[in-house]
Amino acid sequence: MNVAPENMCGRILIADDEPTFLLATAELLRRNGFQVHTAMDGFGAIKLLETQVFDALISDIIMPGNEDLAFVRKATQLDPSLLVILVTAYPALPTAIGAIHLPVESYLVKPVDFQELLEVVQRVVKESQIRRVLGASQERIDIWNQKLQSVRAKAASGAREGNQKAAVDFLRLAVGNLAGTLLDMETLLDLIHVPESVNQPCSIENCPRMSHCRHVIGECVEVLERTKNAFKSRSLANVRLQLERLLKE
Repeated sequence: MNVAPENMCGRILIADDEPTFLLATAELLRRNGFQVHTAMDGFGAIKLLETQVFDALISDIIMPGNEDLAFVRKATQLDPSLLVILVTAYPALPTAIGAIHLPVESYLVKPVDFQELLEVVQRVVKESQIRRVLGASQERIDIWNQKLQSVRAKAASGAREGNQKAAVDFLRLAVGNLAGTLLDMETLLDLIHVPESVNQPCSIENCPRMSHCRHVIGECVEVLERTKNAFKSRSLANVRLQLERLLKE
């Protein structure tokens, strides 16, 4: 699932039983462009997490439903991509140690400086969205590989008609996967939004997107070359030329 540009500001869930902090923080984040949902305890927050996707969770430590970080553990089980910001008025070493084993990105002490919280939220939301894009891309690649196995099985018959059908199916799969990969790259570029990274979109987390993209483009070019006599089409020829230029770049 790609992250739509209009949603890049992020969806935030705040779980805190202190009304003043909950409402004030939610309002300030909304003024900064975030979509914010709130819950007064861990139980209500879990219900929201069961039906909606959030980019970041801001959670109080001492509140109903979060004994020994039970709510935070459950939340990250429901959504492994969810990143957590813990806030508390009562910092304690055992809690900090427990948070080490969870995807906790920051540990803030109340009263929280809003500018500091905003900077943390912006960083966490971007990181969460990048992870989701990469995860969705990997999922699509896995599905593509499964379909590719089916195409190869059809081609194993050895019949000319079977080979031509397999070639067409493979071309469709390869082009579709290429289009999805390019969309992922575009989304990642929008997310990182760093000028010097424009020519190096795969610097994020040692992302394998660039090598995979080159591989897919190469496969598309090979298929188009092999089938140019069977499927004479000026449009396909133009596609091949454009893909070859892209591969060289």
